[in-house]
Amino acid sequence: MEIRIKEKIYKLPWEYFIAPLLILLIVVLLIVANYSNIKETWIDFSEKPIEIVTPANQNKYDSVKKQNHAVDVKIKDVEVEGDSITATSQQDHIKEAKNDKININKAGLEELMTLPYIGEVKAKAIMEYRKTYGAFSTVEELINVKGIGAKTLERLRPYIIID
Repeated sequence: MEIRIKEKIYKLPWEYFIAPLLILLIVVLLIVANYSNIKETWIDFSEKPIEIVTPANQNKYDSVKKQNHAVDVKIKDVEVEGDSITATSQQDHIKEAKNDKININKAGLEELMTLPYIGEVKAKAIMEYRKTYGAFSTVEELINVKGIGAKTLERLRPYIIID
C-alpha cells in the first residue's frame, strides 16, 4: 500500500493497515451481537433495594416473599466478630426508641441521637435551643429548633415527652 503526503511516497505493508481495522471490526461485531446481554448487566441501585439472604434469615426471607411484602431495610451499623456479621437497621433503632420515651428537656446528646430522624447536628441544635431559651414547655416548641420542621415533629411525637 502506498500513501502520498506532499509528493512523498510511503510504502507500508498491508498488515499494518488491515490488521487494526480487522480487530476493530471484530470488537464492534462482538458488542453488537451481545448488546442485549450487556444491557442486562447494568445495575440501577436507585430502582430496587438489594436483598441479602443468608442461611440464618432464609426462612424469614421466604415467608416475606410468599406474602409479597416489600422489605426496605437501611443498614445503619455493621459489626464483625470472627465469622459472624451483625447488622443493625434503622428500624431496630426506631424500635429501641419506642420502648422508652425520651424526655427532651433532660436528654443528653447520646440520648437525643437515639431518636429516629435525629442525628448529631439536630441533637446539638436541640441542646443549644434548651441552653438559650430554657426547657421546652410543649412538644410543638421543637419546631423552633433549626432543622426540625412540622414533618419531623410529627415523626418524633410518639418517641418524646416533656417533663
